Amino acid sequence: MHFPPTAPGPITKPRTLPPPRYEQQAPEMKSAIARCNLQWQLFEPESGGIACFAQCNSTLARELALEVAASAVIHALGTANDAAQFQAALDTVASAPACYLPECWKAAWNALEALSAPAKAAELQAMFTAVLDRLPAHPGLRLQQLRRAARFGSQCSRGTSAWSVESTARLLQLWAEQADMPPRVWRQLLQMQQRTQYRQVATDFERILRTPGLTAEQQDQLQLQMHCMCRRLPPRSCRRCSPRWSVSPTRACAWTCWDCCTWSC
Repeated sequence: MHFPPTAPGPITKPRTLPPPRYEQQAPEMKSAIARCNLQWQLFEPESGGIACFAQCNSTLARELALEVAASAVIHALGTANDAAQFQAALDTVASAPACYLPECWKAAWNALEALSAPAKAAELQAMFTAVLDRLPAHPGLRLQQLRRAARFGSQCSRGTSAWSVESTARLLQLWAEQADMPPRVWRQLLQMQQRTQYRQVATDFERILRTPGLTAEQQDQLQLQMHCMCRRLPPRSCRRCSPRWSVSPTRACAWTCWDCCTWSC
């Protein structure tokens, strides 16, 4: 069968639509874009953030009021240059919108880590204590900040010989108030306690030992740690470290004693 050739028709371009304006998008899409913008601002805190959208017209300014407030807190934290500016910016976190508190607290820890290198030991611990004094009341968010505090305190106490006993005791007190303390966090706290042991006097240790909320096993491990640090026992004597105390040589006691003795010998 033969088909005669047909003349080519006109070339038609596919119809395209312009991208929708931001204010014309669905509320869910606008909220997702705003949150993504705040997440991006955590890495670029000096940028204008979502405030650039809110400055377009009064409608967007009204709809993005919460996002703009959170963006201002992130900007203040990220641009702080010293301990005074950091603590002033940290005071504004409490007034941030509740739905964006996780982003604001993430910005606070980012700012603290950025200031930790140039800051002196006293300034760093003052900023760290300021964070501990302003922890959020929400249980889940508070637990997240306590985990970050334990990790940050463990790193800083390892890097400086001037880490104060008060910072370690304050963090231990806050964790003891929790219903359950993860084993990894407890070990971090013991390691922080170990690094400040030689700067403690007897009253400091007794005060830490009487921290409300510590279990009997945790108190026994603190006593064992104190005994090992004072006696400088070799790491082979975990079961004989404290014959006059009724401390069971549990697995936790074993690594507590090992850490203390290997560090002090």
